[in-house]
Amino acid sequence: DGAALLGRERKPGEIVATFDHLNSLAYAVGARPARGGLAWYGYHFSDRLHPPPETYFGDADIVMYPKTPDLPARAFQGLVKYYGVQLERQFIPVAESARWKLYRRRSQ
Repeated sequence: DGAALLGRERKPGEIVATFDHLNSLAYAVGARPARGGLAWYGYHFSDRLHPPPETYFGDADIVMYPKTPDLPARAFQGLVKYYGVQLERQFIPVAESARWKLYRRRSQ
């Protein structure tokens, strides 16, 4: 369902990130994954040490946000705690499916 949403909405060359611990959707649609990386709260980062939002989102044009995260609740809540506000500041929701919300980077 996420790959179908990206297939309908993604413009050629747009870079995809997933607000989760895996970015398999970029692979599924043949998109370049965002530079920066993925993180799992409690495993890859903590309250004391965590990447800044600029690093987390990297050069993504699109962020796929799962309506039902694959991560354990604590880990997903950590992502929302450190990156949710920045997601809303830098990206705007433009489409959704049953399982995903697609955010596109706001124009600079």
